[in-house]
Amino acid sequence: PLVLFLSVVSLFVGHSVARRGPSVLALDILIKNLPRELEGFKIAHITDLHIGLTIRKNYVEKVVEKTLAANADLIALTGDIADGDLSKYGEDSLPLERLGQTGKAWLVPGNHDYYCDWPVWKKKFLSLGIQILENQFVLRENFLLGGVTDPAALMYGEHDGPKPREAIDANSKLFKILLAHNPKLAEASAKAGFDLMLSGHTHAGQFFPWTVVVKLIHRPHYGGLSQEGKMKVYVGPGTGTWGPPVRLGTTPEITIITLRGENF
Repeated sequence: PLVLFLSVVSLFVGHSVARRGPSVLALDILIKNLPRELEGFKIAHITDLHIGLTIRKNYVEKVVEKTLAANADLIALTGDIADGDLSKYGEDSLPLERLGQTGKAWLVPGNHDYYCDWPVWKKKFLSLGIQILENQFVLRENFLLGGVTDPAALMYGEHDGPKPREAIDANSKLFKILLAHNPKLAEASAKAGFDLMLSGHTHAGQFFPWTVVVKLIHRPHYGGLSQEGKMKVYVGPGTGTWGPPVRLGTTPEITIITLRGENF
């Protein structure tokens, strides 16, 4: 009886954590030789939102409100934003248009975006003003932003797999940020010359015992801040949930990353 009681309590607590909406984590990342003009540069990181059966419009609205409140310089959406049929859940994605209207929101696809008919969802995100990078980069005044596809793209003939070297101008002197859904791309991305990589995919395990399994499979880049060569890696624990709407040992999160120079 005690085990059953504790199991029920754990599920109730885990469901409550998952459903109340994401927390906002403020994180300073120290960067060696950070250009002075990027001191205090702020990135709002959203990943693994999984708009679909359990993540609906009211939850997405909470995400948007909290993200806009941060007044970030860049809004990074690192994949698995969609997790269902557009005809069923397209309406639930509409609050994202407020992020698109800032002109600062950039997205790369994750594996679930491909599973749910990426070409269709891509058109939807573009219609909401969300800008998309697929093995591409853009140059901004003070930084380079690159984005790659997901390894799941290889399951679909019309898509290329992730190519970090196509998402960078190696000759540029600008600070280089990469959006890549799967943190397994860290080694190749560091070798390509990126300074900071933002990822998701792992959900930090979402709930026990997967929290332990994911740590073993994805270490050292299973969750939070880590290092790959000279490149910093941040793996978000997910802004929504996948599968059962339960969180035990992890919390859904929007990460507000502020770049700080070690030399200042």
